[in-house]
Amino acid sequence: MLRKSVVRTGAGLAFLGLAALLALTGLGLCIWAIYLWLAVSMGPTGAAAITGAMTLCLAGGLTWIAIRLSR
Repeated sequence: MLRKSVVRTGAGLAFLGLAALLALTGLGLCIWAIYLWLAVSMGPTGAAAITGAMTLCLAGGLTWIAIRLSR
């Protein structure tokens, strides 16, 4: 019974890890798509600046949420 629980937990963690990897890949592709969309109208430098600032704001917001949840 313990063995079955360990295998089930391990499989769950493996699927969770795969889901996280796929989610990060999807997020990266979305950020890249926004960059390409912005680069058409404002050039690569401006698009990189806006995309980078947007990504930093998202990371800051997620960090703030994580800190609030850990209290």
